[in-house]
Amino acid sequence: GSTPHMAYEVYESAYECIAVGPDARTATAEQYKVEPLAADAPHLGFIMTYMGDGAYCPGGKARELRMTFLCDDNEIDTGLHEDLLVEEVDACVYELTVRSAFACPVQCPIVDGSVCGTGVCNYDADAKAAYCDTGCPDGFVAWGDACYGREAGASFADARVACQETAGDLTSIHTADELRFVSAMADGDVCWLGGTDQTTEGTWKWTDGSKWDYVNWANGEPNGAADENCLQLW
Repeated sequence: GSTPHMAYEVYESAYECIAVGPDARTATAEQYKVEPLAADAPHLGFIMTYMGDGAYCPGGKARELRMTFLCDDNEIDTGLHEDLLVEEVDACVYELTVRSAFACPVQCPIVDGSVCGTGVCNYDADAKAAYCDTGCPDGFVAWGDACYGREAGASFADARVACQETAGDLTSIHTADELRFVSAMADGDVCWLGGTDQTTEGTWKWTDGSKWDYVNWANGEPNGAADENCLQLW
């Protein structure tokens, strides 16, 4: 009858993965809670919310710190990083985003044999660092049953060729969760997606042949401009 809490490592100790969040068997979530960014894709990352006391906050409002951990190999070697930016997004509400291999889900049963996501927590003894073994090539990140990568400085056509050379295609978006994941990977950069209306103006299709079943256009788009036939994420 208990609800499994997501278990993720946020730092390493020898060869062990350390879980974050309350123990699902004994602890309550009165002060903090852990939830995946996407319920159907727990390996994407998680949000840990800590509720503090109301001291120094308007009206005694409880302080809230939301820490978003994105499963991604990057320059963070162990634990958290002193240069990460904490933003105050509302009165006494703070947000922090961490990109690290240490935000990958641990493959270990914590409640009734439940496995925490599809990523695998491994430890490289030579490099003295943990990493995510997702079955994807180097430089790619797993989400769902696919691997996603990014490369800068290419035209739409060249970007598609580069994707096809890895037996893939430009990314198609089918859910809001997938869009959030791809946006997190883009990290503010403008990126090509696989949408195009080059064949028939105004009729958008995905280059990978999948169904055009999700849209989230920016205001005023698409505007029908003749030289704007390829889809960008920005």
